[in-house]
Amino acid sequence: MYPPPTTHTSARVSPASGSRGAGSPSRAHQYEIPPFTTSLPSIPDRLLGAPRRHGAAQVGDGIRSRGTGIGRRPYASRMASSVPFAVPARFAEGQRRYEGEAGAAFVAAAPAMAARRLERWSLRPEGRVRHGVAALVLPVRTSDGEQAVLKAQLRTDETAGEGAALRAWDGDGAVRVLAEDREDVGSGPEVSWLLLERLDAVRDLNTVPDVRAALRPLAALLARLTAVRAPAGLRRLDDV
Repeated sequence: MYPPPTTHTSARVSPASGSRGAGSPSRAHQYEIPPFTTSLPSIPDRLLGAPRRHGAAQVGDGIRSRGTGIGRRPYASRMASSVPFAVPARFAEGQRRYEGEAGAAFVAAAPAMAARRLERWSLRPEGRVRHGVAALVLPVRTSDGEQAVLKAQLRTDETAGEGAALRAWDGDGAVRVLAEDREDVGSGPEVSWLLLERLDAVRDLNTVPDVRAALRPLAALLARLTAVRAPAGLRRLDDV
């Protein structure tokens, strides 16, 4: 069992039973959002309480099945074959310690698997690889210039529902899923790959001196997320 994660905890949170009303555009401004949130860069308005823009086209709309991609462009294969990609030593050590042979296989296969997704989904790497306890995250840009991240993790009981939960929220208070697939590594769990829209990882509420001002958007966000009915088959908190 892993220690508590420090990043990307969305895999552990499932939409709760109930209606979608709290997250709908008509109710988005019922929550009091402090003024500082309106100027944060690189964060979609809908995550800060603003109404969603319905009908806007998204990269990978409708792509949900295993092994499908978001299109090919001529430069993709060149980028995939030359991308510098090294699994951070600390992440590799943790995978081997907590996941044993499956973790070691994941670490060994991750660069080649990432290269295949870069080509399949026409992605350009942008920045260093990041990681938490369980997942690798590679910042990328799509062929349309959208900022995104390519996230990889072993598919376990704790992570298997992440894509389904994010699709249920559909960008209302959480990042959108642009594409998703998974791949065998020869033994143990499959590796799950998620292409997600990117947020600004260097901005956080820890920099806000007023604790109450920092808590208001968190409370509003939690209310919106828990108002969405959980997809069938996801683990619930009662089962943990």
